[in-house]
Amino acid sequence: MKQEQKTAVVSIFHQNVQSINNKLLELNIILQTELTEVDVLCLSEHWLREEYIELISIDEFKLTSNFSRSKSIRGGTCIYVKHYLQTKEVNYIKGISKEKDFEMTAVKILDYNLIVVYVYRSPDGDFSVFLRSLESVIQNVQVRKRWLILCGDWNINFMHDSRRLRDVQELLSLHNLVNTVRSPTRVTKNTASLIDIVITDKERISDIAAVIDLGYSDHKAQVLQLTVKKMVKKWKVITSRQYSEKRVEEFKCLLRKESWQEVYQTLEVNSALQIFMENVGYYFNIAFPYKSQILETYKIANGLLRV
Repeated sequence: MKQEQKTAVVSIFHQNVQSINNKLLELNIILQTELTEVDVLCLSEHWLREEYIELISIDEFKLTSNFSRSKSIRGGTCIYVKHYLQTKEVNYIKGISKEKDFEMTAVKILDYNLIVVYVYRSPDGDFSVFLRSLESVIQNVQVRKRWLILCGDWNINFMHDSRRLRDVQELLSLHNLVNTVRSPTRVTKNTASLIDIVITDKERISDIAAVIDLGYSDHKAQVLQLTVKKMVKKWKVITSRQYSEKRVEEFKCLLRKESWQEVYQTLEVNSALQIFMENVGYYFNIAFPYKSQILETYKIANGLLRV
């Protein structure tokens, strides 16, 4: 009998807020009234320095990843995740971020084996740096067989054919990725453009992202709901010896204190060797004892993932 897989719905919210400081009250109210189902917040252009973004509090959410500019003003990206979801840094793509060209934050949501990567590209950023960095991130995530969600304001109009758009779409197509946002995300008196995106594996999506005008930014917000496999937390007991320089010195000290008199007095070679090995083993177990550790893991249908 095939075991039924547990599933859950994860809701991802993305918006260019153009200064989080003066949008915080409205954002908190919306998340407590209209968008209570949101699990992940991806925000760009928070406009804050590193030391200040960490002070921003959003009800029921924790700051899991952020990027702030150090050489120029404005810009910046951050990801907030609901408190009850367990998260972890994505270390293998840290360091790729570059101010204006590729302002990236990323988080792994352990409950769903999901990687959320958020990227902001300034209109005057170097597009070639952006494209190379984007390719590197996609390859690094996909080679580890993780489900990738790419959010961002890339300042590339997905509604208007251009060389840059073709380059991006070619890269996405090569990796089986598709933009789920299909309507304008920035509308002015004279223009309408789709520059904010929520991208994922085209074979895993069942719906497109909803585009919502919240009224506090000239960028509309996007919300994508995904049905995901829920990871089941497990604990595994690992027993191993404990080694350290201090324990090695203790082992040497124990051997020095032993007189080895019984070994010397035993004339039969094999018997003497057995006594010697028993003594060494006795002191070895004292200096390097076995210790049990509880390893937290997450189980999914195709195997066991260590946290």
